[in-house]
Amino acid sequence: MMTNTVRNLRPSRRQEGGFTLTELLVALSLAGIMGGVASTNLMELSNPSLSAASEIASYLKRARARALATTSAYTVSASSTDTLQATVGDTCAAAQTADPSLSLTIDKASLTNIAWSVCFTSRGFPDGNVVIPVADLYAGSNTVEVMLGGSIVVQ
Repeated sequence: MMTNTVRNLRPSRRQEGGFTLTELLVALSLAGIMGGVASTNLMELSNPSLSAASEIASYLKRARARALATTSAYTVSASSTDTLQATVGDTCAAAQTADPSLSLTIDKASLTNIAWSVCFTSRGFPDGNVVIPVADLYAGSNTVEVMLGGSIVVQ
């Protein structure tokens, strides 16, 4: 009779509250992964001039790719401190017309020098080495450099 009473006083394993070690490790792992993803998505907010410089580099690469694809010369220049425009022609020296499908407006940063232009030939080579300075409101600055071989570097 005594053994039945003792057995009834102890709760069964299913009635005990709490989590297993495996459940805790899985929950902590998921929280860590979600925190890592959130922090990489917030990186853009920390450096607007770098984000703008990366946008400009991507735009220049698109203009270069378009020059290669159409075997035409594409000239990219700044029309204001926050807008880039592209023109297209047979050669860099020939008369060119605006390409409305290829334009860029920069947000949260601006170009500190708009007296530059770069022309990509039908073979994708630029007509010169160009350095494009970019600054944001928080005194951050970066540069985009177009090299003579056609590579584009953000610094």
